[in-house]
Amino acid sequence: MAVPDLLLPLAAGAELVMVKREVAMDGTRLSRTLDEEQITLLQATPGMWQLLLDAQWAGGAPGFRGWTGGEALRPSMALALCERMEGLWNGYGPTETTVYSTAWHVRPEEIASRGVSIGRPVDNTEIWILDADLQPCPIGVPGEICIAGEGVSLGYLDRPELTAERFVTVRIFGTPKKVYRSGDRGRWRNDGLLDHLGRLDFQVKVRGYRIEPARSRCAAARSRASRARW
Repeated sequence: MAVPDLLLPLAAGAELVMVKREVAMDGTRLSRTLDEEQITLLQATPGMWQLLLDAQWAGGAPGFRGWTGGEALRPSMALALCERMEGLWNGYGPTETTVYSTAWHVRPEEIASRGVSIGRPVDNTEIWILDADLQPCPIGVPGEICIAGEGVSLGYLDRPELTAERFVTVRIFGTPKKVYRSGDRGRWRNDGLLDHLGRLDFQVKVRGYRIEPARSRCAAARSRASRARW
């Protein structure tokens, strides 16, 4: 996440403003900083945007834009944010695919009828919705979000079993592709946008951080068994 946070503003010729953690986690202080520094772009998880809304943040400087990701964006929050800025984008993508794989320019008029989408693939990225047999699902049919393209990483360091489980080569319409199995559930809409429908396992996200209760319980059980043997 540090790569786009640090390098993209500089590559675009923008000034990068860094704040201390205690400021970022305080909606009132963060709101004041946005005003004082005349910030024009803020990327934050929905949890952090909520801190601003709770602090009665009225909106950013002229031309202010926002980017959100890391957690599901609620329709009510999307509408509230759109009222306070010139443009809002909702992004999706796991760390394993170099952070962002899809993006959607949030449009309030579409939320009422279709809900919040995670958009379309960014450049050099492919999104496939695959069934349990790793075959493409038709439009409207839910399956696992699998990601291919230049952003897919090589795997997990020193975790060959987990790498083999998540980074797989599949044949899609006869063409072999290396994909990352995200574990996220999604479906294509008939307007070409992608819906995120939650997880296929027990993983949850808190302020953008992954929490995997199932893996934690397994690790704890193994630890207790090891102590018992000794």
